Amino acid sequence: MSASRRQAFETLGLPPNADSQAIRKAFRALSRTHHPDLGGDPETYQAITTAYTVLTDPAAAAQADAAAARTATAQPPASPSARSKSSPSAQRPAQTRHASGASGAASRANSTAAHNTDNRYTPSGPASQDLTYDGAHPALSERDAHTLMRGSIRRRSLFDRAVYREARTAAVMDLFERIHEHVPAARMVLGVRIDGTDIEAVIFAGHRLLAVDVEASVDAEHAWDGATLRANGKPLAYTPDHDAVHALERKIGGSRAEALHVLFVPGRSAQHPVVNRVGATAGVTGPSPIARAAGEGIAYLAGGPNPSSINLSVYGQLLQFAGRDTHKKNTVP
Repeated sequence: MSASRRQAFETLGLPPNADSQAIRKAFRALSRTHHPDLGGDPETYQAITTAYTVLTDPAAAAQADAAAARTATAQPPASPSARSKSSPSAQRPAQTRHASGASGAASRANSTAAHNTDNRYTPSGPASQDLTYDGAHPALSERDAHTLMRGSIRRRSLFDRAVYREARTAAVMDLFERIHEHVPAARMVLGVRIDGTDIEAVIFAGHRLLAVDVEASVDAEHAWDGATLRANGKPLAYTPDHDAVHALERKIGGSRAEALHVLFVPGRSAQHPVVNRVGATAGVTGPSPIARAAGEGIAYLAGGPNPSSINLSVYGQLLQFAGRDTHKKNTVP
């Protein structure tokens, strides 16, 4: 096992033989605790994301190992006395900021971030799919476009408590993680507002955009007939906002947008709730649990032109529409 993979397992608090499901579960749990938009430490979250990328992206792992090897051959090891006096890692513990209540895995994440400071890499997705950059924006460079997610979910109303926003943030992060695994060029901006229309999140790749609406629901049987969403036969207050799609296409020229409506049950798996589509007008899309919505999002983004392209113009405009909290980088360096 390579050094980068071994270290990544330690960062996530996993044994070296952990499978992909355990890796994903650990990443989600740590992300929900340490995401900067939820009050976590950015350095800890950065290390957690780096570890997850190394364990799920062979190209990124190889790049990290190559960088470490170059560093090892370029610089002869220092003597123990010199290391104890001048090593940044020896001095860092007094300076490192730990998130409140951080687990042992998160503490290891901070030390991993310090260790990897000089060996940064960019997640590239599967080795067979190289990312490219398209368009231009004066406020965004290719380096900035390495950031996977920016922004934060907006408060919907006076009664939209922080705990509700945190649950929706966790759900949309889960959705994005599943999409990004198959579409490495995908990027996400939270809290987009266009001409008074609020969009929970926009996920895009190339010139295709997804306007994501996330709703928490009860753990029950759901049915969608194309107009009304019901749980155990009772109608729910659910109205898809198609204005978001029109607003995106109107403001971002040359793009194509679709709506993605996500239902989730807090504390349950990504397959809940099950939504049965009934009637001739239900169509093939509609409110979906996270797992199904991710599949729909992958098919839509990957089916567009240049799905491996990160469009700087689109990204920059979305950041302007988000308006605030977009300078906080939630990414692998």
